[in-house]
Amino acid sequence: MRAFFVGEDNPIGRTHPSTRIGLLVLACMAPLLVNSWPPMAALLAFYLMAAIATGAWRSLLRVKSLIVVFLVMSTGLWTFFKPLPGTPLLTIGPITATVESLLFGVAMGMRVLSFLALALIFLGTTRVEDIGYGLERLGVPYRLAFALSLSFRLTPLFLESAEQIAAAQKVRGLDLNEGGLVEKARRHVAIVVPVLISALRRADGLALALESKGFGAGHKRTSLVAHPVTRRDGLALSLLVTINLAALAYRWL
Repeated sequence: MRAFFVGEDNPIGRTHPSTRIGLLVLACMAPLLVNSWPPMAALLAFYLMAAIATGAWRSLLRVKSLIVVFLVMSTGLWTFFKPLPGTPLLTIGPITATVESLLFGVAMGMRVLSFLALALIFLGTTRVEDIGYGLERLGVPYRLAFALSLSFRLTPLFLESAEQIAAAQKVRGLDLNEGGLVEKARRHVAIVVPVLISALRRADGLALALESKGFGAGHKRTSLVAHPVTRRDGLALSLLVTINLAALAYRWL
């Protein structure tokens, strides 16, 4: 997660952590309320402007290949497997793609890109500690909030461990690209098993460390940093609520 963190000195990073979680939920709801490409394009443009304002656009550039794959695959799949009546565009066997289905596929592709942009904005403006803090202030039990925030911290460690194990196995002569699909799956066992063992050892060590520090002792917990709620939080939430209402009105009117 720290690989995507760009800082909190931006319009979204200055809001309360609980507000950022609420903004993420509301921002993810808006693309689900519309299915046509004009409002989806407007939402995507708004999220991209937010990415520029927060500095998360650098993270988007880092995953530009993934963006292209998501857009092409989503557009292609929805175009051919979501038949809509309209102007015929292309016929492949029993499947006929229309202009309307193509536009619907483009809208679904932009929906996926919207979710990706929102995820990178949230990760780029929110520290791991603030995720747990924000969830607690929203009423989530501390243990659950700690577990959720810990998943963001441990996931990069597991990926790094997998990369190190894969590099070590390659040095020993393991070729992960040799053979067919079944053979490749069999060769990846040499990576999956050590990663699982490493994860179990790390989890056991973490459990001992938390127990030694009195985790879950039942006392009221305090926080080193206090985040005040300001007018900025209300304005940001009001903006996202308005966007959701506009998306809902566009869908039903």
